[in-house]
Amino acid sequence: MTANQVSASKRRSVVSASSGEQFRPRTRTRTRTYRLDICTPPLDDLAWDVIHSIERTDIHVADPNDAGCLGEKHDENGAILLDSDATLSVPIADWLAVGCQRIRWHHPEGDEPFRDGVCGVYRSNWLTVLGAPYAEAEPHGPAVFVGEIILPSSIQRAWWECREDGTKRTGIEQAFQLVIAHELVHVFDTLKYLVPAFMNWRKFWRDVLGEGSANDLLLSRANMKDRFVDDYGGENELAMIEEWWPSRAETWWEARRLFSLFAGADGK
Repeated sequence: MTANQVSASKRRSVVSASSGEQFRPRTRTRTRTYRLDICTPPLDDLAWDVIHSIERTDIHVADPNDAGCLGEKHDENGAILLDSDATLSVPIADWLAVGCQRIRWHHPEGDEPFRDGVCGVYRSNWLTVLGAPYAEAEPHGPAVFVGEIILPSSIQRAWWECREDGTKRTGIEQAFQLVIAHELVHVFDTLKYLVPAFMNWRKFWRDVLGEGSANDLLLSRANMKDRFVDDYGGENELAMIEEWWPSRAETWWEARRLFSLFAGADGK
């Protein structure tokens, strides 16, 4: 570029700036399709088997028109009824892919390591979507939601090492399915609030979340539900899995003893 060209370029910038025109970013609209992908070779079919064997057709979610749904309700013994806010029934087949778009193996290069004793995790950006406690600004909303189930690749290695031993291989496959079922329960619990946010985000944000003032109530409920399903090896975890897979939960549960084969990898 010559000196004259530089000078001309500067003059054009000055003319544009002095014309009173302001830079205005344009609004862009995109359509998003939600679908569930599974990438857990060579166990993809077993993962899909867990999905296909869900024995409930509906899921109960919060009603975006119920402004007081997050208020605490108790039973006759004073215990909090954690699902008292789930008064609306919707087909689970219509919403599962919204809550979980992928089931995959852990990638050491890009994923956080697992905590000790954890054989899988459901990760999402739902705080970005619904807002942190006492959020002062409206969050991004449900359109940007991303959720996935991540499993340690040590399960894959254990399967390959034991594939010639039919009994042990079957046990590992059942343990793998138990982990997926456990994490799917977390997905279902997330959908309780994600579905009404999709149905009517403006009303959900304004009336249910009180424009952020009730976010602490929502997160408190969600954390309490998480503690129930994360009662590892306890009756609460089994009961919550049985709610969705009553005819298969016990068989999967017996394979929990093989979880020790999955230790020592992926940051565990």
